[in-house]
Amino acid sequence: MSKVPAFIQAQRNFARYLRDPLREPLPSGLSGERLEVYRHAVRHNIDRFMADNFPRVRAALTCEAWDEVINSYLRLHPAVTAAFSRLPGEFLAFLSGSHAPATLPLHVHALAHFEWLENSVACDERGVPAHGFDAMGDLLEKPLIINPIHQLVSYDYPIHVITSDTPGMPLPARETHLVVFRDSAHQLQLLELNPVTRALFERLGDAEEVSAREILADIATSLRHPAPEVVLRGGLDILQRMRHRGLVLGTRTA
Repeated sequence: MSKVPAFIQAQRNFARYLRDPLREPLPSGLSGERLEVYRHAVRHNIDRFMADNFPRVRAALTCEAWDEVINSYLRLHPAVTAAFSRLPGEFLAFLSGSHAPATLPLHVHALAHFEWLENSVACDERGVPAHGFDAMGDLLEKPLIINPIHQLVSYDYPIHVITSDTPGMPLPARETHLVVFRDSAHQLQLLELNPVTRALFERLGDAEEVSAREILADIATSLRHPAPEVVLRGGLDILQRMRHRGLVLGTRTA
């Protein structure tokens, strides 16, 4: 096994001390007073960056709990990237792993995932198509074109309405289904779905040549709904809202 070069070992010792000054020894040849400037800068920058990218998580925790999270992240998380655009993913990975403080409220990981997802969708480098579909086409009769910049997710908690006033909320009886997307004006949008409209949206994405009317008829049959026309009307209403918001772009023209 080759020996680690001295300058690399010195960098590792320096980094370990900055991440955990209470447990790691002071690197030889350096004073604690001088290193305190670097330690403070590292700690402050990580704290500010994560608070800016996860404001709801920060608001949901006390100052003491947030400090524990940041200190544990610095000390224990083996980040695999230093790219700023990917650091929120590192923080999310930390919160979902075994090193996260065990005292965190149960909904914090879901809250962090939601905030990471918003950032991911907002930073998606793709553009929303502007052509190749009929923006005013019949939503029930023709296959639909869906905005590709979207993510469909389900959470145990109503994560989009949690505030700092509900730190210990009980687990709701039903899941919350959300579509997070970016519209053609580059604005981040959010649409809440019920189980039926979630099933409809999933089917629309998987069946490019099938009409919404056919999908809604199948859903009504699977539900054994006594009035299929009610399912149809409800489906059309949500599709119209999706088109108005920019999640459904229009109908296929070819």
